[in-house]
Amino acid sequence: MIVELPAEQQFEIGMLEGCLLGKLSSGGTDTNYINNATQPIYFIADSSADSGVVKIRVGLKDSSTTGNRSNKGQITTEAGEYCFLNTFESVIYKDAEVKVEKKYEILLGVTKYYQARYSDVIAGKLVIDELSGPNLWNGGLTSDVWGDYPVTIEEGDKLGVYWEKEKPVWEGTTVTGILEKGLIRLVGRYWEEGKTYKVKLTARTQNGDEASIVIEVKKPGKLGTDKPLNITYIDFVDVFGQPHNINEYCITESGKEGIPPQLPKAQAFKETKFKPQYRYEPWKDIEFNKKPDKKETFFKTGNTFVVTEYGMGSGKPLPNNHINLPEADYVYHPTKASKIIARDFTSRYWDSKNRVCVNDNKVMPDGTGGGRDITDRFKYYYDSAPNKKTAYQYALDNVISDLENLRLDRYNFIAQSRIVASYNPFQQTFFNAVEWSLYNFRFTEPDYSPEMLNEPEHQFKTYVSRIKYVFNKKVIDFDGNNWALGYEGSWEAYEKTYNPGQSSYHIKVMEYYKLFEP
Repeated sequence: MIVELPAEQQFEIGMLEGCLLGKLSSGGTDTNYINNATQPIYFIADSSADSGVVKIRVGLKDSSTTGNRSNKGQITTEAGEYCFLNTFESVIYKDAEVKVEKKYEILLGVTKYYQARYSDVIAGKLVIDELSGPNLWNGGLTSDVWGDYPVTIEEGDKLGVYWEKEKPVWEGTTVTGILEKGLIRLVGRYWEEGKTYKVKLTARTQNGDEASIVIEVKKPGKLGTDKPLNITYIDFVDVFGQPHNINEYCITESGKEGIPPQLPKAQAFKETKFKPQYRYEPWKDIEFNKKPDKKETFFKTGNTFVVTEYGMGSGKPLPNNHINLPEADYVYHPTKASKIIARDFTSRYWDSKNRVCVNDNKVMPDGTGGGRDITDRFKYYYDSAPNKKTAYQYALDNVISDLENLRLDRYNFIAQSRIVASYNPFQQTFFNAVEWSLYNFRFTEPDYSPEMLNEPEHQFKTYVSRIKYVFNKKVIDFDGNNWALGYEGSWEAYEKTYNPGQSSYHIKVMEYYKLFEP
């Protein structure tokens, strides 16, 4: 704080109470009593000070009074009575109180660790330290001082942080240990424009000593460094061709729902590098009658986006203003599945390095669920090519020809290219959005066309809605704390459900998660 006093005067200033909370400062002198102080005069709080009140006495040094002082203004102090031991000389003086309050803050999505210990300065006083990492420091207590309800709402409509004790410590995607007893971990969980989220963290010892601090959740400035891996991670262009800051989307939508903002950013980067996307993804459950009941239910509930040989459905027409689809264009007319697979074969379905078709279980299912017919056809052509130098191209040309000319009869049907497709930077499927009622996508809402999943208004909202759906389905208390798997462990478990066909999918997403920490 700055003490504002009349200009061009000298003052006598001393601290009466609050000796441990800081010092007075004037003219390069930092102490608890200054005679002949001049402007500016500061009170500087000690960096390790707790909250408290400092009482300061300020006297006016006037030439007309200093030579003939009245005893009324003189205060003879005894050792330990005040913070200073001098005789206060000024006749004209005023006492004032300075409130010292240490502010504790935590960013949305960021981890901080805390411990309790007894003060080095005041005997018997319990204090809480904010730590730089998950290790006890300088006499931190090694017993559980946090109990079952260590964090309470101080301000806001929800508990602004997630907390856990003795859970795994994660470095990237590796568990490096368990939190030591006596530590507690907090993660900024809720932030929303126009709202304030403050929590009180309280430590209690078995002998009844207690300490608490108040922590406010703040908005991060950005998510991760600007250009890791030499890729720009801030801006993305939506399906309408308009630029956006992906950090703002992630922070705003995740902060409302209690999800770390780096998770949607990691997810979107893993799936599409933040690009709007559309993919027809044939599902065995629907188009190959693996689950006839499921197909019948989906088609009988008033879905207006079912493609027939006569048209693309009676619901909202395909958008003509989604001009930015860099990887694959919409299918604008009723089209055989084989034609779409052939069109996108090289960019979407074939892994030339490993000589396998990707997503076999979804894209090319056969009667036994093995999904190998196109893969086997490709390998047959590759192995029987007349020229081994051109074997890849020979196999590619022949398998695409087989698809286009319906020689792979299994794919000779009208593709459900709207409802059996994935959209937006997260590659969410319309089928799941509808089945799980994500952000108003329901069977009974014909106005919510599949293609709306490619629009920014819906992308992040449906993503965070999906997370809460999966958590609830797995009987995890989403609004709770101290999760059995720990914080990162629970997000990793969620990621395993996102793309279970790829065994290492969740590992890669969690690597990006670490990269994009606020």
